Amino acid sequence: MFKKHQIFSICGLLFLGAACGPTASSTTPTPLDTGNGNGTGDGTGTQLTAEEQAEKDFFSESFILHDGSTYNIADLKGQGFARLVISFGADWCNACHNEQSELEEIAGRDDVAVLMMLFEDGANEAATERTMTDWQGRHELEAAKLTTVSKEFASQFFSTGTAPYNALLDLEAETFETSGTGSTSLNSVKAILGE
Repeated sequence: MFKKHQIFSICGLLFLGAACGPTASSTTPTPLDTGNGNGTGDGTGTQLTAEEQAEKDFFSESFILHDGSTYNIADLKGQGFARLVISFGADWCNACHNEQSELEEIAGRDDVAVLMMLFEDGANEAATERTMTDWQGRHELEAAKLTTVSKEFASQFFSTGTAPYNALLDLEAETFETSGTGSTSLNSVKAILGE
């Protein structure tokens, strides 16, 4: 589990998208032993792949937002949200900037939360608090939330290469509705949401 201070150093592996760069290769997940009650798996003794376990673990993560508040994934269901859109991006990625108004529109729904995760600034350096402040000022996000993540964090949960990368998560089932390698466009997330 990553600590909040580690999350501020930003994520590059997490992002796919032909719009901004090449895709990283993925590795074959290895099964985890889930039959010994050590907290891995789904509680049924079924073996989960490392990727499946990482997905399950993601739902207990917390993030520090641009305003300094804490954003807990586990709390979203209790707030009435059924789904979460995660959008990974970088300041150098024009497509990431272009998606912000659509993400804000999605975040205006009662049943969908949106979390924008920045991983690099305009100089291809790790995103910082300043990157978040500049992004927030430029896009004036109100409903969508904004944080930064590290490359290590990204590789723990996703097999991706560059930005933008959008993922849709089912908060009730604690599963990723969109995942894997390759570009996941905002249009495919919107299609699943019925928009």
